[in-house]
Amino acid sequence: MKSFAGHGGDVLRVAFAPDGKQLASACADGNLRLWDVAKGQATQTIKAHAGWVCGVTFSPDGRWVATAGQDKTACVWDAQSGAKRCTFRGHKNEVWTVAFSPDGKSVASAGKDKIIRLWDAASGEEVRSLTGHTGEVYTLSFRPDNGTLASCSSDGTIRLWDTAEGRETQKLTGHKGTVYTVAFNKAGQLFSAGSDKTARLWDVTAGKEPETLATHRNEVLAVAAAPDGGKWASAGKDRMIHTGNH
Repeated sequence: MKSFAGHGGDVLRVAFAPDGKQLASACADGNLRLWDVAKGQATQTIKAHAGWVCGVTFSPDGRWVATAGQDKTACVWDAQSGAKRCTFRGHKNEVWTVAFSPDGKSVASAGKDKIIRLWDAASGEEVRSLTGHTGEVYTLSFRPDNGTLASCSSDGTIRLWDTAEGRETQKLTGHKGTVYTVAFNKAGQLFSAGSDKTARLWDVTAGKEPETLATHRNEVLAVAAAPDGGKWASAGKDRMIHTGNH
């Protein structure tokens, strides 16, 4: 096991590069840190946002890192040099989450203002906005095989979006309460977790009722899908992690 020390505040999010050689961490001290996983050393410390760095993710090719900030902006950074590529401005409140499209050409961001915004990852120009949620949007996830975007919210819904046409395609309403996180696997299955103490699996193609994968004793805050598509994990306020195969 390796430990990575150096942040001056709570570490809110971490993300691996696609090749697993680099790790990015987002901190409440406003810094983004990039780490060499093998050496356990920070390669870059970047003052990314004024306030918390709320979200972080790598581009599919590992060349870029996107961050979401409490300062109402999202940014893209060079994963090697740490240089800023562009800043996305347009949100009216904190930005909680960012996600790269499967081709790496677009970035989606969302947060407290309930609006999902799509940006050109190179120029920083806003491409379109997606509206429909009536509560804060906590997590975004692109489906790897076709670019469908999933979003989840304090309004209790998960919504699927055609980002090319800028329209909502499905609204999923199985959770009873806030949905904190969503994650697609490579097979196109959608995992979710929420305040109703459950982690769920959705067959979005067939439109079936969701399968409850795990029941926690308190709110479920995180869910992850393994790259091979067969494994999942959920974790929450009960201090438990549940894992399984599907």
